[in-house]
Amino acid sequence: MRLLYVIGLKLQNLNLTKIPETIKHFQHLKMLNLHNNQITSQPSWLNQLTHLSYLNLSHNPLKKFTSTLKNLVNLEEIYFADTNIKELPKFLQNCFKLRIISAFNNDITTIPSWIGYLVHLRILALGNNFISEIPRSICQLREIEELSLYRNSISKLPKEIGDLSSLKELNLDGNQLIELPESIGNLQKLTDLIILNNAMTELPDSIVNLRNLKNFWLKNNPWNKFSSKIVDWMNFLIDKDAVLK
Repeated sequence: MRLLYVIGLKLQNLNLTKIPETIKHFQHLKMLNLHNNQITSQPSWLNQLTHLSYLNLSHNPLKKFTSTLKNLVNLEEIYFADTNIKELPKFLQNCFKLRIISAFNNDITTIPSWIGYLVHLRILALGNNFISEIPRSICQLREIEELSLYRNSISKLPKEIGDLSSLKELNLDGNQLIELPESIGNLQKLTDLIILNNAMTELPDSIVNLRNLKNFWLKNNPWNKFSSKIVDWMNFLIDKDAVLK
């Protein structure tokens, strides 16, 4: 009977091809780590583990999520990087406690509008996918601290991006951006702004309001000559030992 009160299982790196069925008896399970196996699907009984707050399926050849996981509403962290997933699983729209979604190195093409429902999200990692557009609803994530969208096909940011008042890290390396919206200057907590390898020629004047940057990476863009105001701001950052490159 003591097994019924197992609250955490670490089953990573075991070359598993399916999720062991005995796990369904652990009704109080909160943490399940299946990182780096050969799992291709999720059994329907996984939906019974309603206490799960942490689920790691990264580095498994999943390709898709089952539609039967609607009861996992207590999830706070979910990891499915490098799983060949093509879309964010729809059951997540009801996981209002989510703080971390890590889904980089996949085949995801869109960020669904329901992402804005996940108001407690702190980290959204969607780098190295095929995303071309960011929905305006993402700007409702007032608690988000890290937004990682590197190596996608994004050409513009929502003009309301400055509403992300808690944002500390914004990684947009390797996209198709031609400009940053003026509201970028409202991100007063931003410490890391990565805009390498885009198509930008100018920075908005409001960027000089970002006085807390520690890392500002901007090379490999076809920049025009910066205004004296922006040059002074860059020198200010350098004097504060920020890294500009």
